Amino acid sequence: MMRFTWLWIAAYFGCACVWDWAEKNWAEKNGTAVPHTQQAKQFRDLLLIVLLLCCVNLFAVGRKYYLEKGQQTKFIYDWQQREATQQIFRILEYMVPVHVIVPMLKKPGSVIADEVKC
Repeated sequence: MMRFTWLWIAAYFGCACVWDWAEKNWAEKNGTAVPHTQQAKQFRDLLLIVLLLCCVNLFAVGRKYYLEKGQQTKFIYDWQQREATQQIFRILEYMVPVHVIVPMLKKPGSVIADEVKC
C-alpha cells in the first residue's frame, strides 16, 4: 500500500506541470505573460516540493519495512517459544500431575508446593 504513495507524488507532479503549462498558455492568450524568471522559479519550487515528498516517502517506506520485519521476527520467536512450551508440557505430563505443570511453566524456579494449614 505504501508503494501507491509514489503514484500520488507522480500524479501531483504531473498535475502541477499541466497546471503551469495551462496557466502560461492562458496568460499568453490574454496578453499578460509571466516573465521567464518567474516561471523558472515556480518550476524550481515545484521540483523542491517533489524532492521533499520523495525524501519523506523514502523515510516512511524504510521505517515501515523495519517495523514489519521486527513484528515478523517477534511473531516467529513467540511461535517457537509456544512450541517449546508445548513440548515441555507433553514431557512433564508423564512425570508430574497436570495441576503442577502450569505453575512450573509460568514461574520457572519458584516453589510449586501449596501451603496447607491443618
